[in-house]
Amino acid sequence: YPKINLQIVGSGEMKKQLVEFIRKNGLEQCVVLHGAVSRERVLQIIASSDLFALPSDVETFGVVLVEALYCGLPVLATDCGGPGSIIEDDSIGLLTQNNDESFANGLLKIVERYRQGYYSQQGIIDYAKQHFSPEVVVSQLERLYEDSGLICK
Repeated sequence: YPKINLQIVGSGEMKKQLVEFIRKNGLEQCVVLHGAVSRERVLQIIASSDLFALPSDVETFGVVLVEALYCGLPVLATDCGGPGSIIEDDSIGLLTQNNDESFANGLLKIVERYRQGYYSQQGIIDYAKQHFSPEVVVSQLERLYEDSGLICK
């Protein structure tokens, strides 16, 4: 996949190893390390992308996945908590096991599906609106609070 670009946002303890890996493998032209950036910049990067991948060890919800869906991007994430409640349909993306091999295979699969036109940008946006719009989320929270007796009717 010679025309693929990888945009990595965030920073952490593996940065030094990533920089060395990129240099050693001649990937400077196709891998960009953005480091820590503002929320606005994250959204700009997402909006200019074709796919979104979140390789987390632990994720309670994954707001960034919902943001990517609202931009119409197919998403890939590890099954590490919250993403499983977001990626419930393979027409919007893939959920992988939480290990390197599974995630790498998921990347290959989602890229291939994307190239074959498997994903519908509007379908992904519609899914995001149907499941994560403010109205839907507020309604679900109200129902949860009412069912638990935390809200008096």
